[in-house]
This record gives sequence, structure tokens and C-alpha cells, in this order.
Amino acid sequence: RVGDRHGEARALLALGGVAGNAGDIDRGSAFYAESLEVCREAGDLRGVATVLVNLGVLTYARGDRAGAHRLFGEAIDLHRQTGDRVTLALALGNRSALSVQLGFHEAARAELTEALQLSLELDAVWGGTSAIATVGMLALVRGDFASAAWMLAAATSCIEKSGLRLPGGQRHEMNQMM
Repeated sequence: RVGDRHGEARALLALGGVAGNAGDIDRGSAFYAESLEVCREAGDLRGVATVLVNLGVLTYARGDRAGAHRLFGEAIDLHRQTGDRVTLALALGNRSALSVQLGFHEAARAELTEALQLSLELDAVWGGTSAIATVGMLALVRGDFASAAWMLAAATSCIEKSGLRLPGGQRHEMNQMM
């Protein structure tokens, strides 16, 4: 529909995802940047948060962990403002993994604690499982191999029992860590 700015933002977001998944990070980022602009103009905070997360993923793929961490943080702030607790739990879990990689262990612990609390309140299996896996990664970084193995095994078990499917690469990575 002509003049449908929300539809335009969603279409640009989809095009960014297609380009990013095809490995064209620059083109995907350009579509996301355009979608972000439209969402901001329209005052669509949830849309802005969604685009920031997707832009963060491509920023991470480009090798800019600090930039991705910042973008995820901005998205988390917006999820808090909009009250979107489901997406907030997932975003906290994702950001915590980056916090571990960047050596921000106390921040990762706080993000994971909040992500787990929200996931339990919401009965959100994937968010809780993601947080458990990240706790396992944090234990691994700290050299607590027994706890890391237990947490990663628990996350894998949750995934299998829930019927959720991990993408092949992620499942392989979890199995390699255990």
C-alpha cells in the first residue's frame, strides 16, 4: 500500500535478512539502516528495537563485537520501554553471550540472571535455555569445566525435551564445548 511506512519498514527488514543470510553483510546492513530510519520516523519503538538486534547480528558477523554489544544494549533499553518482556529475555540472553566474549563477566551474570528470571516468569523455553547455555559458556571461560559441561548438557536436554531444533552449526558448537 502506498504510504504504508510500517509496511515499508517490515519489507526493508525482510530484505536485510535475505541479504545478510546470503552473506552480503553490506547490503543487509544498508537495508537495516533504511528500515531503522523509517521506524524512527514513525515512532515505532518495537520496530527500532527489532532492527537494532538484526543490525547487531550483522555487526557481529563483520567482526565488530563491541559495536554489536552496543546495538544489543540499545535494543534492550527499548524493549524495557515498550514492556516487551519476551523479546527482552531473548535480547538479554544474546547480549550476555557477547558480554562473556568481551570479558564483561559481571555484566554477563546480571544479564543472564534477568534473562532467566523473565524466561521462568513467561515460561519461555528458548530464552531460558539460551541463558543456561550462556551460563555454561561463562563457566567455561572461568575454567570451571565441570559446571560448564553440566550447564551445556542441561541446555541441550531442555532443547531436546521441548522439541525445539537448534540449527546444525549451533548444535555442533554446543557438542564441541561439552
